[in-house]
Amino acid sequence: MKYSNIETSNYLQFIGSKYKIKIDESCNPSLQVIFKNEGGKGSFQASERIVSLDCIETKIAKKIKSNKGSTMDMAFIVAQNKKKKLLFTDFKLRVKPNLSSIKKTDILKKLSNSKSRYRLNYELCNDVYFVFNKNITKQAQSRLKYLFGAKTQNTSISIHDFYNLLFD
Repeated sequence: MKYSNIETSNYLQFIGSKYKIKIDESCNPSLQVIFKNEGGKGSFQASERIVSLDCIETKIAKKIKSNKGSTMDMAFIVAQNKKKKLLFTDFKLRVKPNLSSIKKTDILKKLSNSKSRYRLNYELCNDVYFVFNKNITKQAQSRLKYLFGAKTQNTSISIHDFYNLLFD
């Protein structure tokens, strides 16, 4: 399955309607902008637009005058033929090589909040991606397996591999 621009745009509009918030470009940045905003270094070009759950969460919190919840960083729709799925992704580009800051409870809370607020009748993709700097993706996958078990659907991946797998 690959990224679908049309379905991702429809998904974003559905979120705006459901939560009665104004959707602007800050909530629909390019993958490249998210990469840079989350601490990405080096050369990476990508114009595909995704849904910034951080932006959506901030808008909802302002509207209902509450604190912003903890969610995954972004979501988008992947599709193949007529089958569509919602995919959540979190950027971990500022994580230090010892990986001790990655906590199971934090990940579970982000996933739970993202699913409960933003699933919106979409089938979820089985995999959840965590984008790390290339030099620590293997260590990060080991950490995820340690936290969630060997058969975890949580996948550590570099930005370039992530892009090639789902966008290219």
